[in-house]
Amino acid sequence: LPSGPARTRFAPSPTGYLHLGSLRTALFNYLLAKRTGGQFLLRIEDTDQKRLVPDAEQRLCDDLRWAGIQWDEGPQVGGPYGPYKQSERTPLYQKHAQELVESKAAFRCFCSSTAQAPVDVDASLVGSAIGGCHSDCASIPLEESAERARNEKHAVRFGKPDKAPSWSDLVYGKVSLESKKTLPQRAAVEGVILLKGDGTPTYHLANVIDDHYMKITHVIRGTEWMSSTPLHAALYNAFGWTPPAFAHVGLLTDKDQAKLSKRNFDTDIGALKTKHGILPESLANFLALLGWRNPTRDDVMEMNKLIDLFDLKFTKGNSIVSFDKLWYLQKNHAKIIIERAMQSSTADPSFENLLDLLESAARTAYPNSRALATQDLRIYMTKILFIDAKTYENPSSYVERNAYFFTTLPPASPSPDTSISKSDLHTAAMDVLKNFDQTVTKDVIISAPTYTEIKTRLDATIAEYAKVIGEMKEWSKHLHHYLREKLCFGRPGPGSSQVMAVLGHEECWRRLEV
Repeated sequence: LPSGPARTRFAPSPTGYLHLGSLRTALFNYLLAKRTGGQFLLRIEDTDQKRLVPDAEQRLCDDLRWAGIQWDEGPQVGGPYGPYKQSERTPLYQKHAQELVESKAAFRCFCSSTAQAPVDVDASLVGSAIGGCHSDCASIPLEESAERARNEKHAVRFGKPDKAPSWSDLVYGKVSLESKKTLPQRAAVEGVILLKGDGTPTYHLANVIDDHYMKITHVIRGTEWMSSTPLHAALYNAFGWTPPAFAHVGLLTDKDQAKLSKRNFDTDIGALKTKHGILPESLANFLALLGWRNPTRDDVMEMNKLIDLFDLKFTKGNSIVSFDKLWYLQKNHAKIIIERAMQSSTADPSFENLLDLLESAARTAYPNSRALATQDLRIYMTKILFIDAKTYENPSSYVERNAYFFTTLPPASPSPDTSISKSDLHTAAMDVLKNFDQTVTKDVIISAPTYTEIKTRLDATIAEYAKVIGEMKEWSKHLHHYLREKLCFGRPGPGSSQVMAVLGHEECWRRLEV
């Protein structure tokens, strides 16, 4: 870890929505800043105006906050080194591009006026970041170049650096253009466009200038950017600036080492949280373990623990994504959230989020449910979660598992043979309800109970049902089977007394009488 506070950033382009790989990048940078007592910045790299998606920036911000990643500086919060949108910083980039030209570290390229140019030069001037000059523009005298620039469309390209760029990577060690194992593809430096023909910067120029002026100390990013880092190192040298420390982490792949795509799983964060009901705590935990060496044996970690443990010990190479691990973490985090709510007398945002997901799933699956129409649904869902905290994986599967709380179902299987007749068991079940002390549940606060009040009353009700059933002695085993058949339609789940406590006296009567 660095000896002082780290200033890190996440710099997405709003040309699409946040996906797993970019969220992991944001998370690693956030964790380093928080671990060292530094600052985490959000910067919007929106120079490619033609490809912007209208709602992408807001979605990026919403998804980061949902995942528990709040930036200290950036859009919507401000900061001392703004603006934090590149489209609002163009004059700064133009000024520094001019400085590079004047110092002969860069040159103006007028190739759009060369009729015999072998490629679509207009595209190279306004869009392409990589590409050679089609004539010897680098040799044009500076005064002539400046004169022509007044009337001719031109780009600014990087010249030949004074020395071969290299950097010390926090993951891969010393890297240079000759590092064939680390940089299998020849990294372009000389001739790369820095300022396009329309006066806007390419990613490379804006990125380096912004990281310098925003005082970024550490950059954690994917290995797909390693081929750009020699150019960035050369730009820092040309400006005479100290570069940040770079740490390049492997890509996320499937078991076949192919890049993740929608055929594997929805990688869009919006789909993960709405379609699959993934909890933010689960997803942050899952992503942190992809490429970072967890120093403990416990993989279930909330954000505070991740911050306390985080360091820069990353694995080399790509990370294979197993979504089985995500579901494992999901069940564990749901259990933590539910059990914490049982002890809480105040609203817990994580638990409220869980209730929102379940309420939506229940209303979608059972729109005509009598229970949903007659119950305070959030209290009802809270009771179900409190008696079945260990099986939550996602909203739809949880609601399906507990379907008997919302609707009537066909019998799952015939009840086991017993010497006790069905009519006698039915009479015994009705006696349970008759002998149940209803004063136990009468003083439940319906308007706005705290989680602990719900838990206290629920426990008391469960205990009362269990006591009355237990008084049946040798009948109790068979009675449990009968109650399960009538109340739960033979489905597995929590104990009979727990189910009765959640369904309520009136619904139990109704189901037994059917």
